[in-house]
Amino acid sequence: MTPRNRGRLIGAILLLAGTASAQLEIPTVWTIEPAYDYEFSVLMMPDGSGPALTEARGPGGVVVDAAITVRIGSNFGYVIQGFPPEDLWFQLAVEPGTAAGCLQYPDCPGGVFLPDGPTDADGYTTFSQPWRGGGWSAGPATLYINGWPATDMNLDPHDPVPFRANSPDLNGDLVVNLTDIVLFIQDLDGGAYRSDFNWDGHVNLSDMVTMAQAMGMACE
Repeated sequence: MTPRNRGRLIGAILLLAGTASAQLEIPTVWTIEPAYDYEFSVLMMPDGSGPALTEARGPGGVVVDAAITVRIGSNFGYVIQGFPPEDLWFQLAVEPGTAAGCLQYPDCPGGVFLPDGPTDADGYTTFSQPWRGGGWSAGPATLYINGWPATDMNLDPHDPVPFRANSPDLNGDLVVNLTDIVLFIQDLDGGAYRSDFNWDGHVNLSDMVTMAQAMGMACE
């Protein structure tokens, strides 16, 4: 059974249970803690060679540690150790951008971005590794657990996390090629976010270097 189908099964059980659902012990996200307190930008590369979230960009292009720590536990108050990373992911908002992760789940627009590993003995896991994908999104990003938007211990939904992402794969087809070069040239000397890989407000020589280094990259 795929993670998405497992999520649907859990949702169906909750709906059928009605008011009795409060008696079910289900995984919830107790906390979502970004290391950086403001909006940040993630540079995605289809082959995964982009910077880690610990080297994301803040407004103006400053390098920031934007790793995100998440704690998983049940609605009954017990931490969950070993929660599988494939059942916990971020999804970027795909409108008006074209965000596309190399890892795709059915009915998950824009692809999915997984944590570094399963939860530890205290229920913690972290999103810090480079993101493999293409396209772009102005954000925000929503955390999902078992195929549904994450809720806290009281089953209240979490707010989306204010971050965005872009990639030299400008059109989101998960390969960097001539089509992307054409789009990049259209943005040169402007401020279009999709081509502003350093997020400093300008599409210039530094972004051109990133574009050139990424040529030919594709999802494995």
